[in-house]
Amino acid sequence: TIEGNIVLESANIYGGSFSDNLLIRTNDPATTEFLKPLSVNVAGEAAIEVVSDIDFGDLEVAFDDDTYTYQSVIKPLVIKNTGTAPFRITNARMETGCKYLTQLVLASGWGGPEWTPIENLFSGYPQKLLLPGASFNSYVRFAPEAAGSYEDVLILDSSLGDIRVNLKGFGYDSPTINIDN
Repeated sequence: TIEGNIVLESANIYGGSFSDNLLIRTNDPATTEFLKPLSVNVAGEAAIEVVSDIDFGDLEVAFDDDTYTYQSVIKPLVIKNTGTAPFRITNARMETGCKYLTQLVLASGWGGPEWTPIENLFSGYPQKLLLPGASFNSYVRFAPEAAGSYEDVLILDSSLGDIRVNLKGFGYDSPTINIDN
């Protein structure tokens, strides 16, 4: 009989419960190999990676007669799980409700999936489970209808607490031309 310890290293592994069998080979002719069950519980921890501030800069307030919308700037917003356990995003809202700043998410529309402002989601925010290494891709938009400085905070509710992204932009009036006779 030989006694010893088996050390299981859990570095660089996602959180969860794992089990398998260890095959042990011997030089005993009666028992050349046997299986020893092993199990380990790894405590994982989710980690969120996301920008905290998005500045849209200056944008001319201009109405597009072809699309019946105001000129806008759209920037990507990527939320990534860099940890070792999953987390869930359950809802999103704008802190002050500034109608010129919003998040766009892919949601079901009349003709299939379409990028929709969160304030227009009638069936609720599309909940996202982010596994370790996964990302949630969306966009944020600034579309001013009047001149001024605008700021708001996008708040994403998650199983880890609020995720806050500061948004800001400045809308300015179109230049006018005056001709003197």
